Amino acid sequence: MALTGLVTRKDMGWPSTPAPGANTTLGMIAHYDGGKWLTNRRKELKGQGKDEHKACVEYWDRTRDFHKNGNGWLDVGYAYFVCPDDKIFAGREYGHQQAAEAPTPGKLQNGNSRYVAVTFGLGGGEKPTAGALRAWHRLRAWLVEEKGVKTPVYGHRDFTSTDCPGDEVYKLVKDGTLKNGPTKSEPTPSQPKPPTKETGSDMKAEPLYGSFGSSEHGETELLPGEWVRIGFDTEAADPTDVHSGAGVSIVKGGPSLYALEFGGEIVGAPVGTAFDVDAAEFEYDGSVKPAVDRLKESGKTTSAALTDTLTVHHSAVGWVQKGRKLCIRVRSHAPTPVTIKNARVSVAFWQ
Repeated sequence: MALTGLVTRKDMGWPSTPAPGANTTLGMIAHYDGGKWLTNRRKELKGQGKDEHKACVEYWDRTRDFHKNGNGWLDVGYAYFVCPDDKIFAGREYGHQQAAEAPTPGKLQNGNSRYVAVTFGLGGGEKPTAGALRAWHRLRAWLVEEKGVKTPVYGHRDFTSTDCPGDEVYKLVKDGTLKNGPTKSEPTPSQPKPPTKETGSDMKAEPLYGSFGSSEHGETELLPGEWVRIGFDTEAADPTDVHSGAGVSIVKGGPSLYALEFGGEIVGAPVGTAFDVDAAEFEYDGSVKPAVDRLKESGKTTSAALTDTLTVHHSAVGWVQKGRKLCIRVRSHAPTPVTIKNARVSVAFWQ
């Protein structure tokens, strides 16, 4: 999956980071700024009728300058900055030594060399915007799925004697919001609600995020000409407990609006083989023995010939009706059985 909404170092006019490489795969660390420069600058620009997002670019430049010339660091100390406008600003990035976690006895260790540091740029008492949380979860899904970063999320204070990332952000660390998505107890700032299909329904404004994958032991066999549901045996985020074991469901319960991206590697099929992918709705039927999931509605199909990347992809936006489950299906047109491995799906949904 591509990391969308990324503001690269090149976009900022910065060279590549001089920070040495590091195996930053043990999880993510949330930070804040401690001051309210970003918030105040955004208010100033808004009052002038200018684009508030300009403040985010200025803030990131200022932070790098302070870290280099004030702290004496090689570069900005963080790997990324998730801004209020749903953008992800690149800092040292994944796979490089960080500089923001000073080692402290009695705290967690190796923060700079084994974790990915991400700042919200906030001051004390400030909460992340809905856009910042979307950016965080999108970045997190990409790190977990594409880079193999483990799922734990910590606050800076877990590694260093500090107030960072502030009480408001640290609440989101401890209650699981930064790992699984917004919770009922910690609502995020409101935004326009997505459209609903059912008259009178009051769907939550904030999306939930699910992210599932298949390990090296979770391959799915695809029989010639048959639609096969893809099983996922790993979870990066499962806020509604939709998934267990090697399950096939990615959204259930409903009604839900959703947007998803799926990808997987094909083994055993030559380049040029045709494949179809869709997101289909199923309904549990316990009236028969054994109980079965019955197909209720097929999704819009992505059909493509296999290229030399040997991968299949699918993106979809749709609606899951109440009581149904959403599953990814793949149909192979190879003459013999093939398998799909390293499958990954990320989904945002509103219930």
